[in-house]
Amino acid sequence: MSEATQEDHTLIYLDICPYGDMEIALTTPTIDVTYRVSSHQLCSASSVFRAMLGPQSSFSEANELRRHQRSSSTASSECSLFRITAEEEYDPTALATVLYVLHGRVEYIPESVNFEGLLEIAIICDYYDCAATMRPWDEIWMNPLQSLTSKPGYESWLFIAWVFRNQSAFGKMTESFSKCSVIVNGEFQILVDGNAKALDCHLPQGIIDAIADQRAKIGEEIVRTCRSIITKYEADNPIKCVYGVRTCDYLIFAGLCKSFKSMNLFDADAGLPTNLDLTTIVKTTISVLCDGLGSILLNLKTGSDYHSTCYNNLLIVQSLQSLLERIKPLSLTSFSRKLATSETRLQWERFLHTEGSFSRQIRRTDTDVFHLNVYEYGDMQIVLKTNKIHATYTVSSHQLRAGSPIFRDLLGQGSTFQEHIRHCHEQTLDTGLHAEYSNQETHYQLEIKKDYDPTAFSIVLYLLHARVQILPESMDFEDVISTLAICDHYHCSALLQPWNDKWIKSWRRLWKSSGYENWLFVAWVMGEGIIFQTLTKKFAQRGIFRNNEFLIAIEDDLERVDKDLSKFIPQAIIDAIIEQRNTAAEKIIQACRDIYEKYSNESTTKCRSKAGKICDHFIFGELHLGFKAAKLIQADAFNFPQNISLNRAAADLYKLSTTVMSNFDHLILGGNSHSGCAGDVVALAKSAQAALSGVKPLPLTVFGRKPAEKQVVSWDKVLSSTEEVAK
Repeated sequence: MSEATQEDHTLIYLDICPYGDMEIALTTPTIDVTYRVSSHQLCSASSVFRAMLGPQSSFSEANELRRHQRSSSTASSECSLFRITAEEEYDPTALATVLYVLHGRVEYIPESVNFEGLLEIAIICDYYDCAATMRPWDEIWMNPLQSLTSKPGYESWLFIAWVFRNQSAFGKMTESFSKCSVIVNGEFQILVDGNAKALDCHLPQGIIDAIADQRAKIGEEIVRTCRSIITKYEADNPIKCVYGVRTCDYLIFAGLCKSFKSMNLFDADAGLPTNLDLTTIVKTTISVLCDGLGSILLNLKTGSDYHSTCYNNLLIVQSLQSLLERIKPLSLTSFSRKLATSETRLQWERFLHTEGSFSRQIRRTDTDVFHLNVYEYGDMQIVLKTNKIHATYTVSSHQLRAGSPIFRDLLGQGSTFQEHIRHCHEQTLDTGLHAEYSNQETHYQLEIKKDYDPTAFSIVLYLLHARVQILPESMDFEDVISTLAICDHYHCSALLQPWNDKWIKSWRRLWKSSGYENWLFVAWVMGEGIIFQTLTKKFAQRGIFRNNEFLIAIEDDLERVDKDLSKFIPQAIIDAIIEQRNTAAEKIIQACRDIYEKYSNESTTKCRSKAGKICDHFIFGELHLGFKAAKLIQADAFNFPQNISLNRAAADLYKLSTTVMSNFDHLILGGNSHSGCAGDVVALAKSAQAALSGVKPLPLTVFGRKPAEKQVVSWDKVLSSTEEVAK
């Protein structure tokens, strides 16, 4: 980010995409901002930009962009970038935030946005038709503001709900506005603290009309209900009073006239009052009848009978309330807008079987072959082959370079990698920026020689291309591991930050549980320092070897289950855990060897009661049998067994010490008690426990990785948060 001041006008340059091929200029009365962006990313995320700049566009902007691309590809030095001007006077911070999201620049996206900021973001997303690509940031921003939907002054929440397909807020507010709205000079408006207010000007007229239509339909029925009661009591005969008292009818008619005249409902041709909302009509009518007329009739008496029955027979209160309750929340689907929770968000197992432009299954043999258009107008293809699936992904090299340092080195400007040379050669065969799109068979293909899960790989590619609309809401734990492995390899795990709550958080509570040992890998990729340290210590204490493979022993009183760690965990981490285990194991073996040699030495007596060597022989026998049982002695030599964990060894030695102590508590030899002679064995158990406790947790920094520090970018710092990037 660079900033300058010209007279009283601030000039800001934001490198949204340091490798972008175009600029967007935005001018406001106080600030001019230029955003460097990728036309490929914009076209991928926005139908408006795709129509303006896409490969099939005939607009002058698209032609000019292609001319710039051809010029820059042949120029020896960097030439000026293609530039367009934002036609609307958008909020600069909101536009920067939207562009950061579209380019996957997670580190510069604010996690909280105030209501005004969210409204500005919604306006931009609605205009450029890119709201779906804000996922899941839209949910992160909206959730803390949900309580404002019912508060005065936040009526524009309806527009936000419309743009980001929030059915809960949309339904709640359309129902409320249908009940609390009026017509002012022919314009539909809502009542806010008693004052009429027009709805957000950006809201589609069809939504406003639907709310007004619901008000009109229910309002007409309310008027008809009120008119039917008046008509009934206007006629003198028959008498409606159940006791035949005409005065009772007159009182009811007078009360109705008072109420309905105050609301212009008395005139049969008046129709629904435009200046009153439905809630007011119903509440006023009920108030007059219940508080005024009701109290009079309750005191009117004929003989021993009160006229409350005549009042109850009106049933107008129940009728009006039931009519008001017939106003329902409007559905987004009524306006041809799919809900945010639509089935377009695919389950994990359906990803390679999506329909339309995303994927097509070419043939089905022993090996399934798929082609996925991650980016329809991509300039290259990635090929991933496993034993069961061959997947080809059409992608944009620009997006790959922008989101991944590995792809940047592989395909970026100045790269000497053969892949980049071949890629450039393929592109020079074409004339024009997008000519290669016409024949995908000539695309350069990059084969990934890794045993990655094809579905996980497709999800990472969709993330890199900001095509988040169909990403799954949740993942199985093994799917999380597969996805993290790819993100870790391509150094793009930051893209997962906003998806943490959906994909990873639900598994967090299980990181200590058996079967979830690979949380170590999650902690490694996501920078979870405390979890990483805890698990490295735990695994050093529980680690064993079987057939030269390092496993984690999960033991209880009944059985032991050995768990292997993910193949994606760096070997350096496994080696460091093994080193910790071996160091502690050597300490335990040395302690065992020392006490064993001490009691096997016949030249000195260790018995504290000085009763001869028979006591020493007893202890030596217990030690020998105990070490044999714990498998610490093999072929008459001390070696820490490969298939025994530090935990198990320490537990066995503690058990040995309690056995010896129990046996010696009541041992009497030569008239002396030998309860204190087991002290050396107790000390041995303590030494083993000390070696176990001495296993140190390994910090992430040992392996050159810093714990994740949540970078909180506040809304007012978005325009100044970008680090200076060399162009």
